[in-house]
Amino acid sequence: MAKTLADGRTKLVFLAEAPTDPEHPTAAELNAGVDLSKAVLASPYTFGPSGSDALAEKSLADEGNSTTYGASNFTVAMTFFRYLLESGRSDPDADVAFKIFEAKGVHGWLYERWGPKSRVPFADGDEVRFGAEVTCDDPQAPTERTGYIKMVVPMGVDGQSVQNVKVGAAPAAGS
Repeated sequence: MAKTLADGRTKLVFLAEAPTDPEHPTAAELNAGVDLSKAVLASPYTFGPSGSDALAEKSLADEGNSTTYGASNFTVAMTFFRYLLESGRSDPDADVAFKIFEAKGVHGWLYERWGPKSRVPFADGDEVRFGAEVTCDDPQAPTERTGYIKMVVPMGVDGQSVQNVKVGAAPAAGS
């Protein structure tokens, strides 16, 4: 047992249509999605829970402050590399993120896996760290204009999300 470096071990896929059961996606459904792993700038990539609303409502009998967690909040922050031809036009084979997120209102599902190398397809038993139904805002220019050509795509979680579920696992009885 050893610590594992994170480099190259995050896989991110986009599905235009929800899986049959978004809380229990199959390997076939995830592998049919568009793999965005090579298109996403590693920093400032953020995709997941960002802290729940805190409610500080103590009773008359409480002697100290009381904190209860309410609604969950999520952050989706992605910067995508552009893949262009020598002519400066979009490469139709490689500029996948631009083709998907070139306009406001694109809706779909994103699923993220940590662990196996990003180039390894999803398999039954893999853990989906986070998955969410998302809608994107207008693509924006990055504030940093050096290095590769990139675009920033703000996204919001539409309310349905999953955390730490096994790929291909059937829901537990009674859920």
